[in-house]
Amino acid sequence: MKRPARTLRATAATAVLFAATSPGYAADPICRALAQFSASIRDSATHKITLYTEWVTEISTACTPTLTAPERVLCDQLIRHSSAEYMGANIARVLTCAGFARPRSKHSMLFDSLTGNVRSAWPKFSRKPIEFELTFDTQTSPASMTISLTRAGHGD
Repeated sequence: MKRPARTLRATAATAVLFAATSPGYAADPICRALAQFSASIRDSATHKITLYTEWVTEISTACTPTLTAPERVLCDQLIRHSSAEYMGANIARVLTCAGFARPRSKHSMLFDSLTGNVRSAWPKFSRKPIEFELTFDTQTSPASMTISLTRAGHGD
């Protein structure tokens, strides 16, 4: 089955090239956590996790309170493996997990000020069609990134 095209809409006030290495897709614990979370969704409800990071006043990462066990597992993995300082790097990692290609460069791109959302009907981390949306805002304090997944089909 051919995967649907992906769309990207974002506004970047400042982009900074940052020399850093990023784990490959298969080795990235956030990609693995997203795959496990996607596989756990059995109903047609939208499941949302919001990661908040703070760097200016106090270094911290947190998620919105969650109710289900899979949501708590994803939240724990996001907190453990995300950057409190660079929400743009967290956004880039999740986009890579979903299958959005990064520019080919020996440098990673880090967005200093970024708001927007990205949608896909079949993200790379999922073995089945699932509606994926990533909404993000690095201009606020704390910065936020919301991952939404909704089961797209009934025949798994």
